[in-house]
Amino acid sequence: MVNNKNALKDFIDDIPASKLTGLPKIRYNLQIQFSKETTIPTYKKVALRSWAKAEPPVGEWNAEEVRRELVKGIVVFR
Repeated sequence: MVNNKNALKDFIDDIPASKLTGLPKIRYNLQIQFSKETTIPTYKKVALRSWAKAEPPVGEWNAEEVRRELVKGIVVFR
């Protein structure tokens, strides 16, 4: 059985650093959720049962800080 938290953590770890830097310097939140229409079997099994969120402060965060906050913000429904 696929572990929802690990599947989401693996996805977050695979996001290129370039996609997690240069975020706007305004108040916002980041959210990750798998769509039930995904064609990736591992993610399809956990779709709609887990997500991750991060609420970075206004200012610069590096990619590792964003990843760490997303992993801390993983929520899993059984």
